[in-house]
Amino acid sequence: MTILVVDDDEALRSVLVEALRKRGHDVDDARGDQDLPRSFPACRYDVVLLDLKLSGPDGLDILSRIRESCPDTLVIIMTAFGGAEAAMEAMRSGAHDFLEKPFSLTILELRLERALREVSLRRANGLLRGQLDISSEELVGRDSRMLSLRENLIRFSRMDSPVLFVGESGTGRKTAARSLTAYSKRRETPFAMIDCSGFSERELLERLFGEEKRGISGGGSVQRGLFETSDGGTVFLDEVDALSPSIQERVLLLIEKGELTRTGGNHPVRLNVRILAATRKDLGAMVGEGHFLKDLFFRLNPLLLSFPPLRQRISDLGILSETILARLGQEMHRRFTLEPGILPLFEKHSWPGNLRELKNVLEGMAVHSRNGLMGVEDLPKEFQSMGNPPIENASPRRAGKEGSLRQELLDEERRKIAQILERVRGNRTQAAKILGMNRSSLNYRLRKLGLEFVAPKGSDGADGQKEGRRK
Repeated sequence: MTILVVDDDEALRSVLVEALRKRGHDVDDARGDQDLPRSFPACRYDVVLLDLKLSGPDGLDILSRIRESCPDTLVIIMTAFGGAEAAMEAMRSGAHDFLEKPFSLTILELRLERALREVSLRRANGLLRGQLDISSEELVGRDSRMLSLRENLIRFSRMDSPVLFVGESGTGRKTAARSLTAYSKRRETPFAMIDCSGFSERELLERLFGEEKRGISGGGSVQRGLFETSDGGTVFLDEVDALSPSIQERVLLLIEKGELTRTGGNHPVRLNVRILAATRKDLGAMVGEGHFLKDLFFRLNPLLLSFPPLRQRISDLGILSETILARLGQEMHRRFTLEPGILPLFEKHSWPGNLRELKNVLEGMAVHSRNGLMGVEDLPKEFQSMGNPPIENASPRRAGKEGSLRQELLDEERRKIAQILERVRGNRTQAAKILGMNRSSLNYRLRKLGLEFVAPKGSDGADGQKEGRRK
């Protein structure tokens, strides 16, 4: 990771630079505003450690300049004890995180690890963002199938043949169709989308191909359909398997000859339209059963994008959640973090609604979250009521009534916090820093969890001993 340390305290700056270099980071340093024009011209840094109180322009001014010139660089504010209010102002102004001085190198490394996850997220999806000039939550992921899908998406965007998008509802087919079109040579032309399962055959025929009506006296009217109004552009046929045999034949004719005839019309209309199609079903099996036109399948299938359901790429839940929470944070001007234990239990859910369900769950949690730290009490009720597959090796307690997702999350969070408290010998201040929350938030969670902890005898954690005596 490339890091810039900005602090006018030369001793502290030297310690930080030396320690970070020993940990393998590429580190530069600057005394303050006067060094930035030389040190920060190329936006080459992943992270900037920025002291909030500098001689000359303060850290907020420098933060504003960095955010304006290098929006992808993450800024971690360093502030003296008692500067929490100023640090929160910096967070609202776009800082990624803050550290309260004095801080240990262990705490600094934990914060940098958090920043590194976001840097890795951006790099993992940099190819898609750079080449398609978009950033899409649905296309994020490190799973090999998603990497292959993104590569094919880019490759197919340079062609002009039909593309078939196959996957369950909520896996990102529509977003991918828009993305593909955004990088194609048709990006400045019309893009139309229609759900083929939402209309009767007659309605769909008129919507797609238009209609000509002739009057008794020889006059008449012409209604242009979606293909015609999208001439020169792209039409996305969602749930293409719902097309009737007669409409399938018309679509095939449009693909092969570039022409259509309006309903009630006699003369073909020449068009130049790229067709994208999506389905949740096995079109090959439908061909075998006589429900889908073989020639149309052969025209759609060569350029195939297959979208894995979320339950088959559980390893991507973390990076997906981070991406969604980052977007929600921008929209709501807050910073959201999942509490320990939530993600492992997310990984046990079957996610029948795929990415759409994950978005809804996280958006609901963000709305209910009081301080941005999203815990079990923030879960939407409709998610808590969903059935989850049985968990192997579940204890009798989890197998009973309390085996709900809520109870599992509480158990996992209780175990995680207890482990950290024991590691720091009951010192809640240290535990809160490791968990990425303030002490009052930790105390609140301990009360909610009913978690008792007494510092072991001989503990050197004065904080933990004092709390243990209170109990």
